[in-house]
Amino acid sequence: MLYKLVINNREILNMVNDKNLELVEEKQENELNYQFKSTKSELEEIIEKIRRMQKRKKRRALKKKIYENLIIIVVGLIGGGFSVLFINTEEDVAAIFVIISVIVVIISLIVFSILFYFRYFSPKKTHKSLKILLEKKAILEKKLNNFKVSFEIERLLIRLYAGDRKFDLGDFSNALLLYQTTQNELNLILKSNSNNVSLENIRTFSVKKMQDTLEHKIILAQNKLNEQKFREINPIIEQGNLLKNQNLNEKAIEAFKKALEITNNLFESPERDQKIKEIKSLIDPTCLNKIKEINAKGNQLRNQNKFDRAIQTFRNALQFTDNIY
Repeated sequence: MLYKLVINNREILNMVNDKNLELVEEKQENELNYQFKSTKSELEEIIEKIRRMQKRKKRRALKKKIYENLIIIVVGLIGGGFSVLFINTEEDVAAIFVIISVIVVIISLIVFSILFYFRYFSPKKTHKSLKILLEKKAILEKKLNNFKVSFEIERLLIRLYAGDRKFDLGDFSNALLLYQTTQNELNLILKSNSNNVSLENIRTFSVKKMQDTLEHKIILAQNKLNEQKFREINPIIEQGNLLKNQNLNEKAIEAFKKALEITNNLFESPERDQKIKEIKSLIDPTCLNKIKEINAKGNQLRNQNKFDRAIQTFRNALQFTDNIY
């Protein structure tokens, strides 16, 4: 279900652009809410039936107890009637006939009552009906929870698609932002539903596939942004080399350091690491040339017996070496 609505509903996908992402999410939410509300309504109806059946079961249990007591009383009366019959053997035949007739009627009532008892208070029928309703309730609750999780994930799929659109248009910064936001929200869903059986069932394909896709797209967007920065860095390096060739070592170092600072702030990648090594390999000999200049000036001051200024110059050289990068 997770990819079905987003992938098949081309109308929704075609609506995704810079201005109406919220509108698309609202449309998607309305479509899912229709199914969600239908299932929720059915679940509420089942819960109400279960409540009424459990209430009816309690009333029947009370009636059953009363009925059992009545049968005991009737059986006692029959026993009393037989006692009177056998004790008063001197009574006339008419009286005995009446007593026997009453006993026959009472026995008939008892037989009818027993049959009615087993039919009306039969636990099998009630238990079976209640069991069926409880099974339906469990199925609907699982289905309802699936809707909740599916909606969250499908909403993220729309954001993922919006990120793809921005990536295709060359807006790598906003594409990366959408990818990272989607990844963070997906991680929150997984964390909050860690014990969710329905989520476990979809984790192996849809969610896992989405996680891998996001990681891949984030790396792609970061690499594209790095490439843009490399195009900005290369002219600065060229400027530094030009200054170095003109023996303007201090200005050359400033240019190289600026390029290094920009490179250090790029996203991690093999290309970034290689560029850092390249810039440092340019800074080191340029700094060495600058240090030689400072030392030469310090030696000149020392030869002129300007020792205080010479010491300060050598200190400047040491300080310069400490702040190469």
